[in-house]
Amino acid sequence: IRMSPIMEVLTGIMIAILIYYSGTLIANNEIKVNNFFSFIAAMMLAYQPVRALSTLNMVVNQGLSAANRILPIVDTKNSIKDKNNAKDIDVSEGNIKFKNVSFKYEANEKNVLNNINLEFELLENRFQTIGAIESKELINAINECPNGVFEMSENIEGLVETSNNLANIRLIEGKLKIQCLTRSSSENSKDKLSKIISNIFENIGCDSKFSGGYPGWEPNLNSATLKEVKDSYITLFSSEPKVNVIHAGLECGIIGSHYPEMDMISFGPTILGAHSPDEKASISSTQKFWRFFREILSNIPEKVN
Repeated sequence: IRMSPIMEVLTGIMIAILIYYSGTLIANNEIKVNNFFSFIAAMMLAYQPVRALSTLNMVVNQGLSAANRILPIVDTKNSIKDKNNAKDIDVSEGNIKFKNVSFKYEANEKNVLNNINLEFELLENRFQTIGAIESKELINAINECPNGVFEMSENIEGLVETSNNLANIRLIEGKLKIQCLTRSSSENSKDKLSKIISNIFENIGCDSKFSGGYPGWEPNLNSATLKEVKDSYITLFSSEPKVNVIHAGLECGIIGSHYPEMDMISFGPTILGAHSPDEKASISSTQKFWRFFREILSNIPEKVN
């Protein structure tokens, strides 16, 4: 609640005088401290209604000022009048055409619009539309569909294990197509997420189809091959390699699905702008990768037990 500057100043002066006078009375033992606080509490309870009354005049003046600006505009008579022989617009067929329309605000001003032609055609029965109920069901299903991280790894801190990307929604010629990319390092977790997504859309009458999937590749930090490769890196570059587990689709998942007993790792040069027209490989890291690859082949046996 706003108050006028005069009321604010008067209120401050009054409180200052009251505190000073009450302090004098307390010092002379004419009143007790508890009586003083009781009086202050009573005064503050009465202060709010008084303060509200003080703002009433301001609110009324603001309303009157606004009315003085708006009411003349509302009461202004329309100077644009139809001709005596003007015809009402007939839109019985749903088509509206404006031909050579010009417009100016004042008679002595230039035209704002010059010979404008507009045509509106009725498009009923030309396009299929989704009903209100179906639209609501579809929007709810899209909102319920998991998008982003679904589950984190229980074994490796900070590693995304399973995720879904609600990638593409298209409505073409009366057919709705929604595409998702679901990936995981765990087949069980990926299957669980896929079933959740299919149930969401099947509940509103959609069909679901799974295609183009690639198997997950669960990390093995106790891999014997990984140990040998780390040793080769240290020998070649005199530093510890940085071993990461990433949330991505790798060829190792496909290979591992055919050879489940195979011990595998994945490494390569630095790739920039992956899966885009700007994708490129770092030449310096490719040279380093080739040296490392040759070192591994010269040291690793046919099979690490």
